[in-house]
Amino acid sequence: MPGVVGQSAAQAAAALRAAGLKPTIQDQASTKVKPGTVIATDPSAGTDLQEGSAVSVFVSSGPQQVSVPEVTGSSEAEAKAALKAAGLKLGTVTHQPSNEVAPGMVISQSPLAGTQLAAGQAVDLTVAQAPKEVAVPEVVGQNEAAAAASLGRAGFNPKAVARAVSDPTQVGIVLKQSPAGGHTAARGATVTIAVGELQSGTATTPTTTTTTPTSTSTTTAPVAGNNPAAPKP
Repeated sequence: MPGVVGQSAAQAAAALRAAGLKPTIQDQASTKVKPGTVIATDPSAGTDLQEGSAVSVFVSSGPQQVSVPEVTGSSEAEAKAALKAAGLKLGTVTHQPSNEVAPGMVISQSPLAGTQLAAGQAVDLTVAQAPKEVAVPEVVGQNEAAAAASLGRAGFNPKAVARAVSDPTQVGIVLKQSPAGGHTAARGATVTIAVGELQSGTATTPTTTTTTPTSTSTTTAPVAGNNPAAPKP
C-alpha cells in the first residue's frame, strides 16, 4: 500500500490505481489541512494488500461550514454565547448611539443570519449605546402644555417655574428655557421653562361706558280762556 498522504486527491487516486488498488475518495472537514489534500488512508501506507483491494482516501474539504445564527435584538453577551454555540467567534464590536434601540442590544450583524461560514470564523456586531447628547427643542413662545410635551418627546424632563408678568397675554406662555433651544444635553436631563404668571396686585384696565342721556320734549296745548292772545268776543 503506497503512501499518498499530503498528495492531491487526483495524484493519490492515480498512484493507488497504478498499484492495482481501488481508491474511494471521501471528504473530511479539517481546519489544518488544505482543501483537496489527502489527510489519511484506510488501510494506512505500508499495509500488504491483495491486488484489487479497496482503499478509502480521506481528502480535506477545509473547515466545516456552519450557519450564522440570528443575534440581532439580543444583548451583546447573548450574541457572543450564540455564536460560540454555533462554532463561530465574536469579531469586531462597534458601538453606535441609538434613540430607538436599548443600550447594549445588537443593532446589526455581519455576515447576516443564515450565511454559511467556516467554523471558527468571526461575526462582527454593531451594538447600541445611549446617545451622549441630543438637541434641546426650542419651546419659547409655546404654552406650557405644548412645551412640556415637546421636551418629553425629545427625551427631556421639563420643569416649570413661574415668572411674574403684567401682560395678561403672557400668562401660561414659556418666556425662557434653560438650556436654550438648539443646545445639546444628555437625554433625561432637566430643561427648566419659565412660564408667565400674572403678578399679584396687577389691575386690569377698567372698561368705561359713556351713556348719552335722552331728552324728552313735551308740548302742552293751551287751554281756551287762559290764552291772553285769544280775541275777545
